[in-house]
Amino acid sequence: MKKLILLILFVPAIAFAQMKIVLPTDQLNPNIAVPFQVDFERQFQENVSLTVMAGNDLVLKVDNQAAGSIASITARFLALSKNVTFILARDGSVIQREERTLNLPEPSTIPEYRARTEYKLGASNVEMIPKGVEFVRSISNNRARFFIKNAASKEHFVNKVIIKLSSTSASQNLTITGSPFWYEPFIGITGEFYSADIEQVISN
Repeated sequence: MKKLILLILFVPAIAFAQMKIVLPTDQLNPNIAVPFQVDFERQFQENVSLTVMAGNDLVLKVDNQAAGSIASITARFLALSKNVTFILARDGSVIQREERTLNLPEPSTIPEYRARTEYKLGASNVEMIPKGVEFVRSISNNRARFFIKNAASKEHFVNKVIIKLSSTSASQNLTITGSPFWYEPFIGITGEFYSADIEQVISN
């Protein structure tokens, strides 16, 4: 009976917000950022966080502090390790932990410093700037995409972003903790919202 009670208590915690991870399976170029997507079987709910690690290094962390409907999160990073870990937690307690191995011939290298440089974004060229906080945004079909014009390096990188999503019933803020490994800093969010905007970008 005790085992049955423990099982009943355990199942909802696992079932409420499982994630599916999509990563490239082909051999990767260590000089190109690796894209990933995390799909949530249940919505990315209140007080839930997603942490992405490359080896022992933080890539980024996304915290959701309010009720809302988020179905997937997409971003990219430079991989200093072929081992990538995705951690889903609620109120600091791990719900799900998934480890993946990239087909990476050698670790990526993070530059110590990057000067101003042009970057091809779709059909346009954008200027990437050390300590840059300006961004490009697009939103359509319940999907928002943000590209921050920051020339990421060990010395200067985006370390915090606050994104506001609004739906017909409420609004919510996502807080993103970045790192030098969140390279060419892009994030895409899919969910049930009609507007999305960046409230704040902090770059060191």
